[in-house]
Amino acid sequence: MFRRMLWIFGAVVLITLSVIGYYLYQLGMEELPDRAYDKHIAIVAREYPVDPLLVRAVIWRESLFDPLAVGEAKERGLMQVTPIAAEDWIGREKIENFELDDLFDPYTNIRAGSFYLSRAIGRWQDRDDPIPFALAEYNAGRSNALRWVDEDNPRSAEAFRANITFPTTAKYIDVIMDKHAEYKKDTMKRRWEEWYKYFWQKLRERLGGEE
Repeated sequence: MFRRMLWIFGAVVLITLSVIGYYLYQLGMEELPDRAYDKHIAIVAREYPVDPLLVRAVIWRESLFDPLAVGEAKERGLMQVTPIAAEDWIGREKIENFELDDLFDPYTNIRAGSFYLSRAIGRWQDRDDPIPFALAEYNAGRSNALRWVDEDNPRSAEAFRANITFPTTAKYIDVIMDKHAEYKKDTMKRRWEEWYKYFWQKLRERLGGEE
């Protein structure tokens, strides 16, 4: 009797978790293109300390994961690195034999863009949230970002956001931060899925081991 009840309970649990797992799997499959460059991003994050999910969100906004994208101001690649930003990067990092078309290489582009983004975040570390400040600098340049700092409340990201006079930059910040939050939520979902698979495996082993 006890064994029968255990099998029934186990079957119900397996069915329930299977449905949940399938739902999570389908959600995860929808975003697979977004993860095409995750390995590059993770490697670069060891060199330039930027949240990999933020880098992925910037790539999504800048190029929609097209490594051959070219912008109106000759920005190139995944993170739409400008020639000026690239020259700054190679000068500071002492990179030799560099050509602008190297920015079409995903790994090189992510390195250059992450350097620029990491430096911007570092400059605004004393703010209550450095990300909006850094994204504004990445999009509109440091001089504009400095101009938008609120004189009465310079540490406030909310006050800073309200002072931005470029609608495109304000929207740029909003959509990237929303996407960043979405990616963080997705990461938690994937961790739950991994736990679910582990739990299911162990449960099947336990039930299969019952005599």
